[in-house]
Amino acid sequence: MEIQERTVDARVVVGIREMVPIADLSAFFERAMPAVAAELGRAGLTADGPPLSVYHQRDPEDFEVTVGFPVERAPAAAPARLAVEELPAGPTVQAVHEGPYDTLPVTYAALGDWLSEHDRKYGDTMWEEYLVGPDATVDALRWRTRVVFPLD
Repeated sequence: MEIQERTVDARVVVGIREMVPIADLSAFFERAMPAVAAELGRAGLTADGPPLSVYHQRDPEDFEVTVGFPVERAPAAAPARLAVEELPAGPTVQAVHEGPYDTLPVTYAALGDWLSEHDRKYGDTMWEEYLVGPDATVDALRWRTRVVFPLD
């Protein structure tokens, strides 16, 4: 797995933001992603990249997470039920995970090791971009998820 430092531009994300128990994350994604896509369509907005999830804070039991899509620019008014957020511009460390979602902890561990080895810290928000997922192939070994940590 290749770990890269990259500078990213700010991006606007439109999605559903909720506090979700860790055990319910998969069900939340399955429910939220189609709902966000439908609301974007009704609002005349087009996704400007792959679906993603933004993790805002975590406690031992729950994540505050937004599931949605990047869009080219913020809408004049947020579509019903959706939050409009901005991912920050700046330096990041990131890696592309290859395989099923239940093996993502391997990538998180590698990124954590990189942060320790380079004496770097990351902010309160991080995200996953679903480059290839179950909507593209049923073969979970072909799924690709970019994990991104903005650096402090």
